[in-house]
Amino acid sequence: EAAGISTTRFDAQAQVNRMQQGMAQAIGDADAMALLGIPIAAVEASLRDAEQAGVPAISVLNNQPEANEPGQGAGPLVYASSAPDYRAGGALAAAKAIVDTNGEANTEIFNTEEITPSVDVVEGMRSVLDRCDGCQISENSTPLAEWSTALQGKAQDVIRENPDLNYI
Repeated sequence: EAAGISTTRFDAQAQVNRMQQGMAQAIGDADAMALLGIPIAAVEASLRDAEQAGVPAISVLNNQPEANEPGQGAGPLVYASSAPDYRAGGALAAAKAIVDTNGEANTEIFNTEEITPSVDVVEGMRSVLDRCDGCQISENSTPLAEWSTALQGKAQDVIRENPDLNYI
């Protein structure tokens, strides 16, 4: 308010069609849009529409920031990016697992390659875990659309298959 900016929040509820709907609303009503947690690859057509309408999109927490890349790593359809260093975050999480297990982390990495930063988070984890001689690493990937229905069962299966697992 102090800066004279008004905002509208649109909850897409992790549904791509709602992401597109919210972006269409912003294109019609807003001067800019901030995309919080929206996978860029899932909304490229909407980003093209926003670009044609002159409504810049800012990626928030969606990608590994890269200073000299288009959209600061989010791609040419995005004006700018605001995110932490996901590789460093993944490395820190892995280091914590190693410390907590005295160098014997038996890990399962749950991944989805559909969320843009996940590749960088996993890369950061592996950059640390792969150098740990006493650690064991397994990884699986679940499509984003199945997270609400598949992850619990997948976690149970992974624990049954590897009862010595000590970090997920």
